[in-house]
Amino acid sequence: MDIIVEKPSDYEFKGLMHEFGFIPEFELDDPMGSMSENEYHPDDSVIGEIVLVIEQDCSSVVLVAHDAVLSDWVLPMGRMNCEETIEMAAKREAKEETGLEIDFVDVLAIYRITFTFKNCKLIRWHFLVSVRSIGGDLKPLDTSEIRGIKSVPLCHLSRETKSQWSKFWQHSLLSIYNSRLEDVKALLVENGYSLNHDVSMTDLCQYFSDVAPSGDVITMHEVFRNQWLLCHELVEIDVLKGMNLPISVKILHDHPKDVMKARVKAFEVELRLAHRLKDVNWILKRIDHVKSCLSDPSLSLELQSRLEQLLNEVRK
Repeated sequence: MDIIVEKPSDYEFKGLMHEFGFIPEFELDDPMGSMSENEYHPDDSVIGEIVLVIEQDCSSVVLVAHDAVLSDWVLPMGRMNCEETIEMAAKREAKEETGLEIDFVDVLAIYRITFTFKNCKLIRWHFLVSVRSIGGDLKPLDTSEIRGIKSVPLCHLSRETKSQWSKFWQHSLLSIYNSRLEDVKALLVENGYSLNHDVSMTDLCQYFSDVAPSGDVITMHEVFRNQWLLCHELVEIDVLKGMNLPISVKILHDHPKDVMKARVKAFEVELRLAHRLKDVNWILKRIDHVKSCLSDPSLSLELQSRLEQLLNEVRK
């Protein structure tokens, strides 16, 4: 089987906007190989296919094992029904394959994939979408098809798949996140701040695997959707590495004072850069977070002074 993956043309893109009611963003990565025959669905009535990135906790996504390929763990996916929007299909497939109720977040990527198989040609739209679990039990409704389900850290996705088709989707997701990671590192360098240590996807997964003592519930997925949050976390982890602390799942609880020092530095870099680039809306949004940090009883007088100075700077 031959597969061609293409970016939609402007004309086709406008058609998608009209059909699905909003403007999705897309990025493109080449597939890692061809599908096998038993993964092909020769149904030319298909409008599209949904591939779900379900955020169930701070740094993991949900994978399922299908009855047809028990040894392979894949992102939940399924064909869209006629008249379904992307959001409707995402909610239905999430419930059927995982048992979870979800909130739709955004479209991570759009692919037009052309299949050539047994003298047949099929063009199908595929939507890689990000959703957030808001309830339900991790137990599939469609037990005739799904034989396994689990939550896996983002940095371990590549270990879980065997088929080339599932590798393509998990590779695509990690490529999108890694691209955003590199973009923010470049933004820091362009504005005079270089990280002193390499901060990887694995570091971020480890850092977000612990429950914050402060009760902060921000997820790694939310961080990757916002350049300022990603900037903040990169600086925070970089500072902790500079203290020779291992980035582990228990660092927040084992080294709270050091984490607070790193957090203050991260706020300084994040908000001064946002101020330089005139992102007033983001500054206004983050001022309350800085104030909350100021009320932390473990905050030293020196760090308190630095945060107060930062607030005075960015308010001007």
